[in-house]
Amino acid sequence: MTFFACEECKGTLIGKCFRFCSQYQDKINKENKMTIDFTKPVQTKKYKYPVKILTTEVRGLSSVLGYIGDGTCLCGWNSEGKMCSSGGHENDLENVPEKKVMYVNVYMDGSSRVCDLKEEVIKLQSEKCIACIRIEYTEGQFDE
Repeated sequence: MTFFACEECKGTLIGKCFRFCSQYQDKINKENKMTIDFTKPVQTKKYKYPVKILTTEVRGLSSVLGYIGDGTCLCGWNSEGKMCSSGGHENDLENVPEKKVMYVNVYMDGSSRVCDLKEEVIKLQSEKCIACIRIEYTEGQFDE
């Protein structure tokens, strides 16, 4: 078992400071928790159905309300995008992965140069540049 020390007890595990373990673990859990940005598009985790969020301000456990796909049933999630408080559910939410763009200069000798901004890649072009290609991708995308 790993113990983490708060600043107060410095890891001594003596008396009142035994609470440090849970305090520090709560901090770690908050830092590692995947948060959902409800101002951006969301989808269900398992089947990737789009979700239309109506509100994130409902009082109670299901503070987020919305529709899955073209459904007419109003669904509820907690602020972390979980449909059920225990375990995972196929309709838990995640943000839709954002598309990104990069530009590639291709040169006659087979070399290339990649930039995030078109203006940058244009500045780097030389006479030996034979093409400038715009690539749109989603992080984690691997085409066959």
